[in-house]
Amino acid sequence: MWKKASWKQKNKLLLLGGLVLLWTVYSFAISNTIVAHSECVVLQQQLDSASGAPARLVQLKKEFNELETITNSSDTSATLHERLLGIVTNYCQDNDLVLRDFASPVCYRQQEWLVETHPILVEGAYVNLLKLVHKLEQEKTGKIVSVDFHSKRDNKTQQLSLTATIYVQNIIRSEKTVSEEKS
Repeated sequence: MWKKASWKQKNKLLLLGGLVLLWTVYSFAISNTIVAHSECVVLQQQLDSASGAPARLVQLKKEFNELETITNSSDTSATLHERLLGIVTNYCQDNDLVLRDFASPVCYRQQEWLVETHPILVEGAYVNLLKLVHKLEQEKTGKIVSVDFHSKRDNKTQQLSLTATIYVQNIIRSEKTVSEEKS
């Protein structure tokens, strides 16, 4: 039959045999390789993420400890206010700054947290005011959320004075939630 077939029939049979061979090779070899490669890529990504896990765990523990110190429930609103006042007054006495206003904190409750914002108005030289802001950041008295600088001229003395309003924010766990956790 092969010898009696024309060259067109032979080419058609050869093409059909080639397609069957390609389909067989793809279904038994190439498709398995593609599936294995995609699984390998997924496993490699999991391995890469797992290899950084100890360092990420240490970083998350550090962030957690920092948040715990900021939201330490043993400090009350009054003790935080007094501690902040002590730091500011000592710094002002040592660095020629004038404490113009130390108002009581503005408080609002958000879910189980009490958020306090302490406005502090200080007058003095720019560098000393910046150093005070840095000192407050280093003392972990709360988060400095804003600093507002204003300069004004005194009409009597024709002197410029620079004031900074520093807003320090504390987050305290609400007593209601702490008492519920203890019971």
